[in-house]
Amino acid sequence: MTWFFFVFFSMLVLDVVWAQYTAAVAANRAVLASFMSVGTVIGGAILTFSYIGHGLLMVVASCLGALCGTYLSLRYRQILGLVRWM
Repeated sequence: MTWFFFVFFSMLVLDVVWAQYTAAVAANRAVLASFMSVGTVIGGAILTFSYIGHGLLMVVASCLGALCGTYLSLRYRQILGLVRWM
């Protein structure tokens, strides 16, 4: 069960970084986008190694983490007034 929470929170953080990367690219902020790109690669590698030997449960944890990460990232940007909420 520990792996489930590790993968969930790792994916949550990865998805937040990915959303910020996308926003940085859209805003033409090259340095920030570059660092966020490195973060996504490192996070993806960690998650890939986590999947090995833990099967389908890790996929479920990843999906839930991605869902929460995207929601929290966009909600945070909405609170700051950077995006409109649909």
